[in-house]
Amino acid sequence: MTALKYTFTFLSLLGCLCPSTWTSRAKRWLYKAYSLVILVFVQYMIVIAVLDIIINVENQDQFCENFYITVASLISLYKMLNFRGRRETILMLINRLEKEPFLPMNTAEMEIKLRIEKTIQKNAIMFMMVFQSYLLVTWMSSLMRDLKLRKLAHERVWVPYDYSSLILYAVTYFHEASSLMVLTMMHFANDTLISGLMELINGQLELLEHRLQNITGDHSQSVKACARHHECIYHVYRFASKVNKQFRGILGFQFSASTFMACLILFRITKIGFGMQLYEAGLYFICTLVQLTYYCWYGNEVKLKSLEVSDMIFASDWPELDKNAMKMLLLIMQRSTFPIEFTSASIVAVNLESFMAVSRSLSSFFLPSNYCY
Repeated sequence: MTALKYTFTFLSLLGCLCPSTWTSRAKRWLYKAYSLVILVFVQYMIVIAVLDIIINVENQDQFCENFYITVASLISLYKMLNFRGRRETILMLINRLEKEPFLPMNTAEMEIKLRIEKTIQKNAIMFMMVFQSYLLVTWMSSLMRDLKLRKLAHERVWVPYDYSSLILYAVTYFHEASSLMVLTMMHFANDTLISGLMELINGQLELLEHRLQNITGDHSQSVKACARHHECIYHVYRFASKVNKQFRGILGFQFSASTFMACLILFRITKIGFGMQLYEAGLYFICTLVQLTYYCWYGNEVKLKSLEVSDMIFASDWPELDKNAMKMLLLIMQRSTFPIEFTSASIVAVNLESFMAVSRSLSSFFLPSNYCY
């Protein structure tokens, strides 16, 4: 799908999605081997980070320095394993959008589709720039250190061998840098996939709005097509609910862990002075907030758009329709009283209200209890 081309490209680079052009058995096996190497690299990075907490950490500053990176790595690994395990189902959902009644039927609907796709691509590029900025600062902070000190890309890891020699140091540094890059890009790929699907659902509701406002010819058949389109989004194929089902575990893990990590990063910022470590922690905090904003904003947009279906019908030429068409419109209006709502672990709604709740909890971390805002 054109709208998610950047996401699919990164998923292929991360060993999660074999390119469609690789049809031969040899290429398939080669990609499976590459995918296994990526997975081993990432898992080894997480293991030595956890062992550092168990073996080397002696105070709260060292714990904070290690823990938020370790948790972020665990979330990224979970996202990778979740996509691998649900890959076929997710691809089936995406391919469903390339069939009726989701396909545009005329030039005006095609323009709506292209506009939504361009928006998804632009958002993906901006989202990628945020994560690339974090990676760039992380690499710069490690490269600016004295080479003789043998500092790694992420210092809070337990390495089971002496890497004082230049060759072993280069190999260890490359492994850490590449693993951190894979883990960070997995966040980008998964987050743009979820938010992209939310935007595509929002785009389908825009197509439905256009169809409701342009009922022509046989009124009953036109309204019946609109009712089927609305039903496909909600019930028959349960597109929106299936998207939510595939990712609600990730959303739950992301919400709870991001809130905790944001508080932990704020605490760490208060303990370190100005320098590259401060910039790195600040950028990581921004990335965490951007992730939550990305989910909540588009989840909120889908909810509001699904509630506007009744207004779409009132804005149409419904008084001119026959009785059967009006009955079908009433059915659509009744169904639209229940909005499409994404949830985090089937508990917390993914919308701006949840984001504001997280923001208030973060504000209370810094502001005194008697502060009013």
